[in-house]
Amino acid sequence: MKARLLAPENRQSLTLATLVLAAFSYGLQQTMVLPALPFLQRDLHTTTTWSTWIFTGFLLSSAVLTPLIGKLGDQHGKGRLLTISLAIFLAGCIGAAAAWNIWSLIAFRIVQGAGGAVFPLSFAIVKDEFPRERSGTPIGAISAVFGAAGGLGLPLSGLIVDHLSWRWLFVIASRFSWR
Repeated sequence: MKARLLAPENRQSLTLATLVLAAFSYGLQQTMVLPALPFLQRDLHTTTTWSTWIFTGFLLSSAVLTPLIGKLGDQHGKGRLLTISLAIFLAGCIGAAAAWNIWSLIAFRIVQGAGGAVFPLSFAIVKDEFPRERSGTPIGAISAVFGAAGGLGLPLSGLIVDHLSWRWLFVIASRFSWR
């Protein structure tokens, strides 16, 4: 029995939903750590300087790896590199949730930074998968979700840290990265 292929419209909807979830997960991780830094500093028995590296390492890694992974996506397949990037991001989330000290948390946040490639890869996938006249809506949706997730990450972080544990900041992001 032959497998039925998805109609182009359904395939595009599935593609867009996947890209939106990836953008949402990365957007949350970009901001959720900020309100939690004092809790992380206290729980990991470290200084303010080292606790800020939890955020800085993530952004630095993202800034360096995003163009590199984007270029590799052009050479070896955007979908493949998006999957690899999300797998690395997921590994960073799991590691960060299980971090045993400040050094391990910084290291896993640096690993998470590879998830920043979700944006150039997503936009390139939209360009490849959608007709030119219909590509504005998916690009707008991905961009809007990224911005909304960044804004949602700040208050959500406070709720999570107050009622659960800082480790849940990373568990939540890992749940969205493989939907």
